[in-house]
Amino acid sequence: MSDPLVIVSADCHIGPRLVEDLRAFCPSRLLTDFDAYAASGCRSRGRYVEEDAVGTPRKESMSPWRNRATAGHHDPVARRRDLDFEGVAAEVIFHGSQNDEPVPFQTSMLGPPDDADLACEGVRIYNRWLAAVCSDAPDRHVGLAQLPIWDVDASVEELRWAHAAGLKGVNFPAPRPWVRAYNDRAWEPFWAAAADTRMPLSTHSGGGEVGVQAGPELVALVSIESGGWFSRRAAHLLVFAGVFERHPDLKLVLTEQPGIWWPGLCNELDSVHISMTPSNDALRAQVPRRPSEYLHRNVYIGGSFLSRAEAAAAVEGGYADRIMWGSDYPHMESTFQYPGTDDFTGATSYGRLALRFTFAGLEEGPVRTMLGETAAAVYGLDLGALARVAAAIGAPTYEDVSEPLEAVPAGASAFAFRTFGPWA
Repeated sequence: MSDPLVIVSADCHIGPRLVEDLRAFCPSRLLTDFDAYAASGCRSRGRYVEEDAVGTPRKESMSPWRNRATAGHHDPVARRRDLDFEGVAAEVIFHGSQNDEPVPFQTSMLGPPDDADLACEGVRIYNRWLAAVCSDAPDRHVGLAQLPIWDVDASVEELRWAHAAGLKGVNFPAPRPWVRAYNDRAWEPFWAAAADTRMPLSTHSGGGEVGVQAGPELVALVSIESGGWFSRRAAHLLVFAGVFERHPDLKLVLTEQPGIWWPGLCNELDSVHISMTPSNDALRAQVPRRPSEYLHRNVYIGGSFLSRAEAAAAVEGGYADRIMWGSDYPHMESTFQYPGTDDFTGATSYGRLALRFTFAGLEEGPVRTMLGETAAAVYGLDLGALARVAAAIGAPTYEDVSEPLEAVPAGASAFAFRTFGPWA
């Protein structure tokens, strides 16, 4: 029997409660504003999709919203209990856990802040709470700092503070119409700071045009746009603006953007480069290498609820070292599904079953790479320490995940057991 697998989820979410968790980190001069925001019915709910768009009330025992009941949304002890149950040694933490708790003073998930100064203060409040939570178990929690992305200088300052405070990356939004374009040279101090501090820029799905995301088609359009090309645009911009050429240590992670899109991305960008550089000396000097070389050096895939087809394609296509598996905990689509009680005795670990569904039959080396080794390297984690965690929590072995799963288990998230394209 081999050693337990070191599993790092590259896609997890957290949702500290405004009043119970974050208010203590609010400067006293802002408490009146903070309390007014917390009480407002117009504030952001900290997520894109309303639960009634899915169609199943969360009170039902097998509701897709049953993960709302875990205290792991905000309680680090309950959070580690849930991770242990799934055999996950460490996690990368984005904000936004579908529990209606926003970053303070946030007025929209995709739109600009109503008050930029207050929104900047809200980012600081959240980051300071997150740093405190991650310090409880720094080997297990990779906190991604929020940034006042509308202000380059303030973003650099907050990034450097976050690094000094122990956070290990940045929650880097997909391009937005109201954010300075990422190929603008004004971003150069930011790229330099991120590369210097080894803080990966982690882009979760969340692009697209806000104006079309409405009506019965909301969920479909969010899937196509938020989880698709719109959320990968930073890769195009950073490659062709020469950012990766100037900053070879800069890392970009593209998370929860399902499908087998990597080969096509490499092919398309290389094709553009081959076509355009012979007659464009400035572009050739700015981007002297093929785009695929930068992608294979600087860019990674956060493979949320990775499908069998996606894992196999990465192995066959030679890019398994770009893949970092993710559970998407504690979202409704997560591999984790809360069993309805805090006593997990006899409960089904859908996450462990999902690993069998995805990885059975694949060689051990790529499996270990995709499940944790690449993520540990990208986010600067100690593999030895994580191996001890994996042993302590009874993480599955390679032999465990190599056992084929004959059928999708009842009660599982459909996203975790996909068989057709990116979403089904």
